[in-house]
Order: sequence, then structure tokens, then C-alpha cells
Amino acid sequence: MATSATLAIDAPMRDLFLSHRATSKPLARRIAADIEAVQHAGRNLNVWLDEAEIPLGGSIPGHINWGLEHSRFVLLLMTSDYFESPSGWTDAEWHAALHTDPDNRRHRLLPVLGADCPYIPYLLRHLLGADLRGDKYSSEMTRIIRTASRSHVR
Repeated sequence: MATSATLAIDAPMRDLFLSHRATSKPLARRIAADIEAVQHAGRNLNVWLDEAEIPLGGSIPGHINWGLEHSRFVLLLMTSDYFESPSGWTDAEWHAALHTDPDNRRHRLLPVLGADCPYIPYLLRHLLGADLRGDKYSSEMTRIIRTASRSHVR
């Protein structure tokens, strides 16, 4: 039987890590499905989504760490409660992504409004984001998919 460490080593690089609150799970699933339906360079794009990646009995911090380190982009699905997570996981995820590139010069961090978000931290306010609210979903997903399809991170 393979261990979680073995699975992580054998798993392919992900195109996008989807950071979200559990309260946004339906939208996170929709985004992941829409991205993974796209073919690029002879393969479907792939998304790191917690419920699909962390097996029963798996180390949550270990798998999240692996996902962040092995994903080309980190999408922050910002909602009214994204920055108020009692567990602190969403903060840990965006902090880790920003730490490696504080000004996001490689454009790895993708801020995305999934719902009204009255508070966005100062360190993220200068980043151009996507807005999936209302009738913008389809056109903004096109932008996100175009970014996730890039062959490299700057």
C-alpha cells in the first residue's frame, strides 16, 4: 500500500491550487470542474482541491504543503468570510504563496472574488483579480483558464 508521501512524490504538478473556505465549497467545486474540463498541450488542466487530494487518514498540513509547493498558480477564492477563517488555513495558504514572491512578480497568486468581500488585506489590494460574481462568471473563468494554461509562471 502506498503512503501519502509516496503518492505526493508520484503525483503530477498541479496547474492551480484552489484556496477557499469550506463555506464556498460548491463554488470551489464548480471552478475546479470548469478548469479541469479544459485541454491544454494535450492534457486536461488539473486543480489541487482539498477534498480530492487529502485521503482519509492523510496529513492535512502535509498535503496542503505539497499542494502549494507543487502547483503553478494559487487561486484565492475570496468571499466575505475567506479572511476570517477560524482554522487559519486560508491565511496560511495565501501567506505561504505571497512569501515566496512578495510583490507577485511571477503572477502566481490569483485573487478571485467569488462573492462580496468587504475586506481584502493591504498586501493583496494592489493585485489585479478576477470577479466571478453575477453574470461575469463565464468571461472571468476564460481569463482564469487562459492564465492556468500558460506554459510557465513568470
